[in-house]
Amino acid sequence: MGSKNKEKMYADTIIIERMYAGKYLSENIGHEIINTFKTDNGENYVYISPWGTINEKSQNTKAVIFVRLINQHCYEIIGYAGELSLILSREAIKKAKEAGTIDDERQKDAIAKNNISYGGLPVNDIFSEQNNTVYVTFKANKYRNVNRKNKIYIVDDEKAALNDSYIYIPEFRFSRQSLKLYAYKDTRTRAYEVLEKMINTEMYWESENTSKMIQESEVVNSNFGILDIIGKSDDELVYSNWMEHYLSNFPNVQKRLVNDVLHIATDENMLVKREYHNIDLWLENNSHIIVIENKIKSGINGVDNERHDLKAKGIQSQLSNYYFFAEGEANATDRKTHYFIFLPDYSYKDEDLSVYLMHDQYTIVRYSEISYFFDSVSDNIPYIEEFRKALKKQASPYYKDLYQVMEERFINKIAQKKKKDI
Repeated sequence: MGSKNKEKMYADTIIIERMYAGKYLSENIGHEIINTFKTDNGENYVYISPWGTINEKSQNTKAVIFVRLINQHCYEIIGYAGELSLILSREAIKKAKEAGTIDDERQKDAIAKNNISYGGLPVNDIFSEQNNTVYVTFKANKYRNVNRKNKIYIVDDEKAALNDSYIYIPEFRFSRQSLKLYAYKDTRTRAYEVLEKMINTEMYWESENTSKMIQESEVVNSNFGILDIIGKSDDELVYSNWMEHYLSNFPNVQKRLVNDVLHIATDENMLVKREYHNIDLWLENNSHIIVIENKIKSGINGVDNERHDLKAKGIQSQLSNYYFFAEGEANATDRKTHYFIFLPDYSYKDEDLSVYLMHDQYTIVRYSEISYFFDSVSDNIPYIEEFRKALKKQASPYYKDLYQVMEERFINKIAQKKKKDI
């Protein structure tokens, strides 16, 4: 009788885990960094904030969904872990409030037995200077990042579900303070079913396990670069100037980018201009005019709040201004026009630009495409490695303020500790 009652305590559970929050991160590494990295032997483990613990009822957790806070009613989905095995003991869960004293020896034994290491160091060694003795909550036999082409969000207010990318989760109220939320199959059944359906919808997720593994080269050489040092990693003028330099001075780079990224067939070299009639990048030859608007963190400029009818035609802005100017130039010289917006992967969704007049004339090119292209150009081009590092920051599916900081701290901490061991 007693064992049956005890079994009823455990409910099928889905945990929503909010990544990177709290003053603790001002100087430390968030232990949940392991959620997005593979171990050295290619396995995935999960740390649940805070303190690595879950409540006792949730020992039958089926999945952990990783999110980042957008606002009080909206989380962006990062990925999820499934097919979970609990690493903590029941005793550790019961003592969840006893931070710093939870099951330390069992944790270390599990870490040693399963070789839970990153960059050659056991996870407990990496975090040994921080106040915690729980380093791993679950082993995950399945891990998926969200599909970059299909960003999804969960909201706790049905009115906040703006379109199909926003999934309303009933029975919940999100909180800026809460680091984890539990959806139980027995008491929060509707929430559990919606989350389970989301997890099982293949179009939302990358087709393969896409978490990262730390290689020796990555420990030594992260994406921290010169632009981070001088505080210009999000300065779109720098990116536009850098692109103009490569496109103007390296004809093969220009030809390949125009043909392979912009998909414009031309063998004739193009003249490249910066800030031509305020246009970020203007490329032209005898047959084509290419207008490129480069956006990093700034919004669409030149919005005329007095002169637009949103329902009728859309907001007049720099996009329509550039379009009408380029069309005038092209008509006078019988050339074809092409319009592009370069956007970070974490930036505007395609449909966000639909309110602007002439938006449909512009093709969006994400920085992941640009980054992929410049990975393939010659290593002999000056400063190309620094440019690649800068591009990778903008190629992330979410803006990596804190995420980038945590990854760099994690990698740098491994490097520092390994140097001490030499």
